[in-house]
Amino acid sequence: MAPGLWLWRHRHREWREGNDWEPEVASVVVESRDEVVLLDPLAPLPIAGAEVYARLEAKKPTAAVIIKPDHVRDVDLLIYWYGIRGYGP
Repeated sequence: MAPGLWLWRHRHREWREGNDWEPEVASVVVESRDEVVLLDPLAPLPIAGAEVYARLEAKKPTAAVIIKPDHVRDVDLLIYWYGIRGYGP
């Protein structure tokens, strides 16, 4: 997207035909100074998300932020995996 700003798209495992939202959802990463923040993250499956995980390993996240209450998704899992702070509902 831009220096310090990137995203990945992944199919939401709870999506069903007839939902009023798209099956693929975006997760955003913002890098600024020493912070690497995940916004509304959805953890991709290991094989499909190999590139995402390689990027996160190269520059580990420092926090996860939930912007919308219905976007909690996998934040607890990512907080646990990376030992980072979480913010939001």
